[in-house]
Amino acid sequence: MEMSSEVLEYVTAEAFLAHPAAQGPSELVRGRIRMMSPGSGIHGLIVGRIFVALSNFVNANQLGACFPDNVGFRLDRRSDRAHADSA
Repeated sequence: MEMSSEVLEYVTAEAFLAHPAAQGPSELVRGRIRMMSPGSGIHGLIVGRIFVALSNFVNANQLGACFPDNVGFRLDRRSDRAHADSA
């Protein structure tokens, strides 16, 4: 039987950022903390190369800024969601 690693209590974005789960690969969706598996080594290499290429293009064309993984974003304040991709 497969067990879910999802915590079932409602959590605000502020509470999530203070929660120990926020220090690892996790995200907050609709008030629930979801634990995520870390990426593999090959995944990290591929993501890193894509990020460097994208960041170089964005910088060369003065289009804005790029962010690597492990940066949290609040997407919708009304539903109190926060996503932090941790590879």
